[in-house]
Amino acid sequence: MRMKHVSLLTVVFLVAAAVAAGTVSACLLANLTLTPNSGPAGTMVTAESTGGTPDTAYNLYWDGALIASGTSDSGGNGTASFMVPADASVGGHLVEYEEGQTVMCSAGFTVTAATADTGVQPDAYVSVSSLPATGLVLLVPAAGLALAGAGLWYRRRRDR
Repeated sequence: MRMKHVSLLTVVFLVAAAVAAGTVSACLLANLTLTPNSGPAGTMVTAESTGGTPDTAYNLYWDGALIASGTSDSGGNGTASFMVPADASVGGHLVEYEEGQTVMCSAGFTVTAATADTGVQPDAYVSVSSLPATGLVLLVPAAGLALAGAGLWYRRRRDR
């Protein structure tokens, strides 16, 4: 029985690490897809979202810095393009979709080392007209709470 608890705990920590490193998308009820999801600084990225709130103003953030804004369409879907900042460090980065002041969805982008033929372009702020709300990111905290609750239940049951 103890081995099953260790395995579940390992999975929770791996998921938490992947979200924190920006290598997976974390959304509820909607989807945010970055195309491409890796490349050097200066890469143009298309952010596509489906299943969000219709006709809603939003902002896109790159590691907490505003990079694009707009309004979702009447179907709750949208597409936005932005440029990976020229000063982005190699490794995982987080792109967040925010509606009002609530982060609704996030997706990861991995910055790779520039090659001789890519060239780095300067930062760009791109205003776009459609990207929907995507659902509040609660995956890691919810998994932690579920794990804590299961642990308490198991302990009470064992103590009887």
